[in-house]
Amino acid sequence: MQDSTLKLISYTQTKDKYGMPVKVESKTEIFCRVTSVSGSEFNAASQNGIKPQWKFIIRSREYSGEKVVEFEGQKFAIYRTYQSSLDDLELYVEEREGI
Repeated sequence: MQDSTLKLISYTQTKDKYGMPVKVESKTEIFCRVTSVSGSEFNAASQNGIKPQWKFIIRSREYSGEKVVEFEGQKFAIYRTYQSSLDDLELYVEEREGI
């Protein structure tokens, strides 16, 4: 299962020294298996305006509800998750502006 790595990205909100809100990014690097999305997944997602890029299979215990991943230096939004087995979780991602 350790074909590659990706970074799960979480965000917390804090305040700077002037009391202004600041978003702080935290990255956790994990192992994953990378595959293309299936044709049926691509078609179903496309009907909802989503442009699927990748499917990552990770250990479910490593996921904490993050909405963004970084893979090969590029950020992607997670639009769907699927628990494929007791240990494995599939993350379906798309490119999205502003992440």
